[in-house]
Amino acid sequence: MTIPKLSLAERIAQHSRPDPVSGCHAWTASLTHGYGNLQVAGKLKKAHRIAWEVANGPIPAGMMVCHRCDNPGCVNVEHLFLGTAQDNMTDKMAKGRHRPARGSKCPWAKLTESDVAAIRCNWPPRRGDLTRLGAQYGVSPSNIGYILKNKSWRQADV
Repeated sequence: MTIPKLSLAERIAQHSRPDPVSGCHAWTASLTHGYGNLQVAGKLKKAHRIAWEVANGPIPAGMMVCHRCDNPGCVNVEHLFLGTAQDNMTDKMAKGRHRPARGSKCPWAKLTESDVAAIRCNWPPRRGDLTRLGAQYGVSPSNIGYILKNKSWRQADV
């Protein structure tokens, strides 16, 4: 006895649950950063993109599938729209969802909050401190100066 293969539309329906209040179809299977995942032809794909393609055809090159509902786990095609990366960012900003990463959560941060606390123990700085601390922590002396003067890492709870 062979198990019949489900179509992509059936698999999406099987792994989503409609919410009568929001109208979202919440993804109930695997998630990454809130976005649904679906295995297609041996590759992990984003479920909302697959839902869009099942309903509307291929996604044009350079386009993103964006959420009107701001729910990354939603696969309701009525909540999805095509847009460029700029359209997606503009939508995000207009809805007040832009929260820049701060402190060590910033992807390019070289310091941690505890590093900043240790650096601030050197106030007032003595001659050569900025250069020495910069070398110790792998940042520029001017970066150390900004930290000591609270011009950078102002938000750090240190």
